[in-house]
Amino acid sequence: MKSSSPRIGQNLRLLRKFCGFSQKEVAAVLQIDRSTYSCYERGCTDPPLQKLVLLADCYGVTLDALLLGDPCDLLFSLPKPTSYIDAAPKERPAE
Repeated sequence: MKSSSPRIGQNLRLLRKFCGFSQKEVAAVLQIDRSTYSCYERGCTDPPLQKLVLLADCYGVTLDALLLGDPCDLLFSLPKPTSYIDAAPKERPAE
């Protein structure tokens, strides 16, 4: 299913890169596969509402800004990133 708004994916990618996170790190916070998160950024599909709320909270932006915000305005409105993504579960070493 194609995304209803390409701006969502564009904003997700912009925020992630600006904050210096990998897709794998963000996917871990959302408890999804990296490939699923990649689909969100590429506009293949829209994230479910609960994931959008979590993403907006992690990046310290409103849901409106995440969904509808102009990418340039979005960056200027950013507070310091929260530690949610930094606190994502790390991979366990293979046993």
